[in-house]
Amino acid sequence: MNRYVNNEHFFLMKVRRNLDGRFFYQFFEKFSLSKNKINYLFDHDCCYLNGELVSKQTILKADDYIMIDISNFEGLDYLPYEYDIKILYEDDYLLIVNKPSGFIIYPDSKEKNGTMANIIANYYFKNGQNHTIRHCHRLDTDTTGCLIYAKDLITQSAMEKLFYENKVTKNYLAIVEGNVLTDVVITSPIGKDRHQNGKMVISKTGKATKTICQVVAHNQKASLLKIKIETGRTHQIRVHLANINHPIYGDALYGAISKGKVMLHCNNISFTHPILGKKIDIVAPIFSDFKTILKKEKLSCEK
Repeated sequence: MNRYVNNEHFFLMKVRRNLDGRFFYQFFEKFSLSKNKINYLFDHDCCYLNGELVSKQTILKADDYIMIDISNFEGLDYLPYEYDIKILYEDDYLLIVNKPSGFIIYPDSKEKNGTMANIIANYYFKNGQNHTIRHCHRLDTDTTGCLIYAKDLITQSAMEKLFYENKVTKNYLAIVEGNVLTDVVITSPIGKDRHQNGKMVISKTGKATKTICQVVAHNQKASLLKIKIETGRTHQIRVHLANINHPIYGDALYGAISKGKVMLHCNNISFTHPILGKKIDIVAPIFSDFKTILKKEKLSCEK
């Protein structure tokens, strides 16, 4: 950003043409930042354009530089946990990692440790970055693959908007029990199981869903599926596959006979970067335990 120092306490962004002629406050609204936060940033003199303090009605022009003092919103907020996490993508706004199995997204107390939030805190700490840990979506404990973190409150709000508008494409690989012969689209609504806490079920009164399953490889014992979800309900893929009598390998909660970890991996995620405007298309390599089951069941990722 040339003349403007890249400081972790400032959000820096070059104005793109889609914001040309807009009021400064409309920049925040475009990214769905809450009114309380917008008012705070203006009331506390946190908003600058080309290094000059501005008001809500300041007009933006293409190629101007927006600078937001976010120091009161940022800072490591979880205990660091040492883990050699695989980084798939990183810039000044986003961090995308290949989540391993066995980790929940965050602990129920900031004093606890051993979660993805703690792993990311450790990565930031070791690399001299002082960001609040902001996950943009979730993956189940045993689910692996692409997991996105925002490095500031503005990028987080922008990413949450993309997810809400279904503008983030997520593709999964799943090893399931049984012989899946043909591709299938599942739209059964999903709701909470009233009889078992933490479990979801197919329910007429549940939320609308859509899971698109493509057969990559199959035999009499197991199948490898490529899955795209157009909604993001809790346990959606797991519930849908169990409902067609092909539970995910290792998924005892939803009726799998096979033992071990749940073989579900978010292998690809793509979206348009909300700040930079460029296309992001990330592929997460499968882990060794996934490869082991593929070999055991004589399934190939090649179609």
